[in-house]
Amino acid sequence: MQNSGDSNRFDAFAEGIEPGGLRNRDDIKLLICYMLKSLGKAVPKRLITESLTLEALANYFEINNAVSELEKAGHIIKTDEETESYVISPTGETIAQGLDVMLPRTVREKAISAVLKLTTLARRELENNITIEKGKSGYHINFSSVESGEEIIGIRLFASDMMQIQRLRDGFLQNPSRVYEAVINALSENEKENI
Repeated sequence: MQNSGDSNRFDAFAEGIEPGGLRNRDDIKLLICYMLKSLGKAVPKRLITESLTLEALANYFEINNAVSELEKAGHIIKTDEETESYVISPTGETIAQGLDVMLPRTVREKAISAVLKLTTLARRELENNITIEKGKSGYHINFSSVESGEEIIGIRLFASDMMQIQRLRDGFLQNPSRVYEAVINALSENEKENI
């Protein structure tokens, strides 16, 4: 990866990014290296993309290209083919150290926010299982939340299309504990009414 000495050079697509977002390909690579270094563990490419687009820091296609280029250059290493998970390499760590001097403060702050959201998403994806099955007239989505190796809740819902599935999935992963509490409260209230 080349050093982007001219931070005013815009060579990346700007579609989907907010003012102050990254429009320089080297800056996007730098940010990805920083995120992986900060997390210190393997992260699926999908989560890298989601966190940066969620913060409107970089264009979706530019993020995917940056990941590919970083892998080819040996700055990040793919640890799992199925999930396309990556870790930072020693050369990538060196690149990540340049974040403080290369990127504006607002971008660094958004990057930290994105890293925190990425960490939360990654942890929730590991602790919760979501599977989708095609049915006769739609889909069944199964949610399972696990704590300390024990399933604490399992829910099966019907969804008419993939857009609804995505909304249900995102809502569940945002706060699985809230779903658990809502079910417990609803069942407990029903029990009180019957007494």
